[in-house]
Amino acid sequence: MADNWTIKPREGLGLLIFGLDPNEVAALAHIYGSAKIAVTGQDRSKALEDTIAQFSEHFSEEDIAAVRKAFEESDSASSQTDVLGEDGPVLDYSKNRLNLIQARPNAKINFHDQFVFQMSTRDVIILFEHANGAPGRYASTGVDFSNIAVYLESFSFVSNGSVYSIPNTDERLIDRVIALREEPYIPTEVPPGGWITHSFL
Repeated sequence: MADNWTIKPREGLGLLIFGLDPNEVAALAHIYGSAKIAVTGQDRSKALEDTIAQFSEHFSEEDIAAVRKAFEESDSASSQTDVLGEDGPVLDYSKNRLNLIQARPNAKINFHDQFVFQMSTRDVIILFEHANGAPGRYASTGVDFSNIAVYLESFSFVSNGSVYSIPNTDERLIDRVIALREEPYIPTEVPPGGWITHSFL
C-alpha cells in the first residue's frame, strides 16, 4: 500500500500532516509535486478591493468598511491555497499552517487498504461510513462524515429528498474530491433543502 498517500482522518494524508507550514510541505515535493498554483491572502484581498471598486456606487462607506473589517478578521486574510502537481492534492493554509487537504482523483490515494478512486462510488461511501461509525449528512453532491472530519464531493447526489450514489459512468465523477480536516467543518449556512442523514449500509 502507498503509505505516502494513505488517508489518516484528523491527521492528514501520508506525510502531509495538519499543522505543517508551506516550507515543510515544499520539502515533500519529490512525493506530492511542487506547487503549481498558489493563491494567497494578498490575492484574495486584491480581489476584494477590485470587487469593491467595481460596485462601490451601490454601497455606503459604512458597508464597505464593514466588508473590509470582516475580511481582515476572517481566515481568508491569512490563508493560502496551493495546488500540487498534476493530480496531487490541493492544500489550504490558515495562519501559515496546513488545515485542509483536498485529495483529487489519483490512483495512489488509499484508505483502510483500499485504493478509493478505483472503487465504485457506493463502496467508497460505505467505506467512510464504516470509519465514521455513523451515517453521513448529505446535501446536493456532497456528504459530510463529521466524526472523522472527511467530506466527499461528487460521490453522491440528492434528488427529491432521496440520496443516491453517482454512477461510475457519470460525467460528474471528474469533480470527485475527498476533503480532509483536523476538525469537522461547521458550515455557516444550512444548504438548500437542509442536510439529509442517510445510511448506505
